[in-house]
Amino acid sequence: MKKKVFLSVAIVVLAVMLVSVFVACTPSQEKVDEKFKEEGYVGVATSLGDYKGSIYTKITETITVFWFENSDDAKAAYEDLKSDDSKKNLCKKGNAIAFGTEGAIEIFKKII
Repeated sequence: MKKKVFLSVAIVVLAVMLVSVFVACTPSQEKVDEKFKEEGYVGVATSLGDYKGSIYTKITETITVFWFENSDDAKAAYEDLKSDDSKKNLCKKGNAIAFGTEGAIEIFKKII
């Protein structure tokens, strides 16, 4: 009986931990908006078909971020866009991908 209870509790704790890890991997649009505004960027909402996104700009720095329905869609888009030349200007986090100048990409990478 104790083994079953312990196993059940362990499974529940593991499930909660996994959910929190996966949720923390994708920055929300609100969090990205907030961080870029703190850094002095001006943001504009945009969309590409069904995908919502934002464009942030600050003098010579610009970044475009799109959020996808799931991580697999984001990964497919990332794979389509990446090349040896674009890796430093392209970033994927969870179900979001971003492309822009190096300085803006560094800010995006720090957002969790």
